Amino acid sequence: MQRKRLSYPFRRLAANPGDAACRADGTPRSARLVAAGLFYAWKKQLQEQVARAFDPGVGRDAETDREREIEKLHAKIGQLTVERDLLRALVSSRMQLSSARQ
Repeated sequence: MQRKRLSYPFRRLAANPGDAACRADGTPRSARLVAAGLFYAWKKQLQEQVARAFDPGVGRDAETDREREIEKLHAKIGQLTVERDLLRALVSSRMQLSSARQ
C-alpha cells in the first residue's frame, strides 16, 4: 500500500492547537486522518517554528544580504548608464563626421 502524502497546509491546520473545529478531547477533527505520532510531531514542529517567527534576530542576515545585493545592482546600473552615455556620444560624433565628409 502506498503512503498518502499530505500537503503542508493540511499538516499545519491539523497541528494547529487553535483549530476551531476541535473534538471534545481538544484535538482537531482533521487529526483523525493521520496517525497520532505524525500529528504530535507536526504539532511540535509548528510550535518550534512559531517561536522562531517572533525571534527578533531571524531574518537579519537575509535583510543585510538583500541590501548588499541592492547596492551592487545600483552600482551596476550606474556603470551601465555611463557606458551607454559614452557610446551615444561616440556614435553621434561618428555620424557627424560621416555627414560632414559627404
